[in-house]
Amino acid sequence: MIRHYLTLAFRNLQKYKMQNFISIMGLAVGFVCFVLANLWIHYEMNYDQGMKDLDRTYLLYQKAFIAVRNPYTTLNSWMAAPTLRREYPEIEAACGYVLQDKASVRSSSGTEMQLVNMRADSAFFTVYPAAGNLLQGSMDFLYQPQHIALTETAAKRLQGSAHVLGDSIYIDDNTYLVSAILRDVDRHSNLYFDCWMNIPENDRIENWGSTSCYTLVRLRPGVDVAAFVEKIRNYTSSEEWNKTPLTTANLIPLAQYHSSEINAMLPVRLHYLYLFSVTGVLVIACALFNYLSLFAMRLHTRVREIELRRVCGSSTGRLLALFSAEYLPVLLLAGALSMSMVELSLPAFRRLSQITGNVYNETLLYFAVVLFVSLVCLLPFVLRKHRRTFKRGVRFTASKMSIWLQLFICLLFIFCISVLQKQLHHLTTGDLGWERHNTAILNVPYSQEAASHFANPSSFHTDGYEEISKAIDEMPFITAALKGRTPLFPPSASAKMTFDKWDGKQDESAKQSFNIVEGVDYIQFYQLKLKEGEMIKKDEAGKVMINEAGVRALGMEHPVGKKLGDYTIVGVIKDYYAIAPTLPVHPTLFWENSDFFSFMASDFILKYREGAWGELKQQIDSLYATLGLPMLKPLKNVEEEYNTMLDSEYMLLRLLGLASLTCVLIAMFGVFSLVSLSCQQRRKEIAIRKVNGARVKDVLALFAREYLLLLVTAAVVAFPVGYALMKRWLQNYSDRIAISWWLYPAIFAAVALLIALCIGWRVWRTARINPADMIKSE
Repeated sequence: MIRHYLTLAFRNLQKYKMQNFISIMGLAVGFVCFVLANLWIHYEMNYDQGMKDLDRTYLLYQKAFIAVRNPYTTLNSWMAAPTLRREYPEIEAACGYVLQDKASVRSSSGTEMQLVNMRADSAFFTVYPAAGNLLQGSMDFLYQPQHIALTETAAKRLQGSAHVLGDSIYIDDNTYLVSAILRDVDRHSNLYFDCWMNIPENDRIENWGSTSCYTLVRLRPGVDVAAFVEKIRNYTSSEEWNKTPLTTANLIPLAQYHSSEINAMLPVRLHYLYLFSVTGVLVIACALFNYLSLFAMRLHTRVREIELRRVCGSSTGRLLALFSAEYLPVLLLAGALSMSMVELSLPAFRRLSQITGNVYNETLLYFAVVLFVSLVCLLPFVLRKHRRTFKRGVRFTASKMSIWLQLFICLLFIFCISVLQKQLHHLTTGDLGWERHNTAILNVPYSQEAASHFANPSSFHTDGYEEISKAIDEMPFITAALKGRTPLFPPSASAKMTFDKWDGKQDESAKQSFNIVEGVDYIQFYQLKLKEGEMIKKDEAGKVMINEAGVRALGMEHPVGKKLGDYTIVGVIKDYYAIAPTLPVHPTLFWENSDFFSFMASDFILKYREGAWGELKQQIDSLYATLGLPMLKPLKNVEEEYNTMLDSEYMLLRLLGLASLTCVLIAMFGVFSLVSLSCQQRRKEIAIRKVNGARVKDVLALFAREYLLLLVTAAVVAFPVGYALMKRWLQNYSDRIAISWWLYPAIFAAVALLIALCIGWRVWRTARINPADMIKSE
């Protein structure tokens, strides 16, 4: 009996090759989207699960002063950890640490690789005891300069053996002595490291203004976190210029940090993964309902066979076994194909997600769930005794409902992908209020004049500044240059000014902070646009300009001529978008004060001729080689740097594009298959219509009306749903497009054309057959 069932299943696979192929591919693509997204989500949600007292361990973060990619920052002052330990009994342990994610480490034998370098003192043990499992050597690296500890795996990778005590390794041209080998820490941790060294005293800047480390705290049992956060926000320091350094402080559980929006290093946001998972479910649903509808149509043609089997004694269980044997091969083949696709994509997926270990058990579990749901969906088609009939124009058959669902998903995907594509096109090519094309950033040594502003001028590199400056002036393809400035994007330094009085102020206790940007040269170089008022003049004391965000923050309607602190506002600059597109524009103040900005940064901001990027890069590399200077930071193309910031959006666009294409193919082939089966079943009806005078175009119109009605009803639901989803999605962007009205008819017309191509040829062939031949074949 089983052999008989399998033979029928094999024949059906051969008979409906194209239908089965589309179903298999659709299910496989949908399953791969679904499983990879869920693997990643599960991995992100389970960081540091083996850590002791994880539920009481938190990371300190604050509002970012320079918010470029994220409105928050986890970088704090080295003062934070000892101050919190000393001042607040609610804290059981606290430490400051630095993680250098990709430190270039070289062994004495010449092997070089990228390792995660930890810099922390012994206080780190109090919060993360697992880091102190010593295998060899001593803990001298915590107290002696130029000593370092390696984890066991890192030592084997770097030196070829774990017995490397006393060997030397090199990081950034500095030599370190290996004095300890530590047990490997869990890689699935926010605190993972390959090597560990102490923090040199000169790197610990003892003031609240220098933010260069992470601060990890463990609270005592029973502490109310919200009340404790309010308490530390009121902390008052002894520094005159920074009395309330923790006024925006907050705590996030360490277990939640990695997957949160606060983690600026996360390659893909968690809500993107949820969206990708839902996309996979929709693709699976589209493919599954397409296959079920075709399966049901084929069952309808086998009514006589089914009734004969019942008469001959076949029970419902045997019929279920028969249909399952025909149904399951497609699902199993889709599963095998999806497993192969997962295997092929796994190396790239591991690099992106950092997932290690076995993923196959979880993958098989997800497949078992999909298989079970698919079998449950089959039961209604097998167990019903009689096939329902519906009046045409009043009710849809199950097959047409399936086509309607596929068209709905298809229209929804196309609409969403179109809006997302328009938004990304605007962000990459539209007017963002500043000029980023043909602009480069070169990090150079400080000038003697700039270094003289610091307390210890000899600690700053100044060799080569004059030579580089002269060479830049002689390059014919450089059209403009700002020397020793802070770039607009990506910023390397910034300053802020806080005001507690201005004209028209409503709340006496209110304060407003502004990012400070240079004046006329800066505005002209980046082609920022003047909205109202006039430009400030060189070194004009007492006058400033602000941007539109600053006007809104101050609550002013006509700011020109009004007072902001001791300054007079003379002009307003239109908002420009030089940060992550999901962040609001900062209130910004434009100020002419050359002495103030002269020590802010040592970057050269260069404007070069169209098409000269390659020549510029070659000339800069040659210049540094000639001068014998190390290039601490590579030459940056501003436009490329800005586009890199949009990598998550581009990844989402590509993934949704693949899902959209898959759904379109499934829906169109489903329509074609349904029309083919419908034409075969309605041959007699078509013949009778032709005998009664119907022409070929009348038969075509008959089918066109049916599928046009399906498309119209699907569009009536899909477009409002798509609009609501994308309207909410666009709210995440500070500079966003309007959803154009022409998208609706354009998408509808495109899908209608595809449907016309699918049904036209097949119906036209059927309608041209001689009615006599049709009736004879019946």
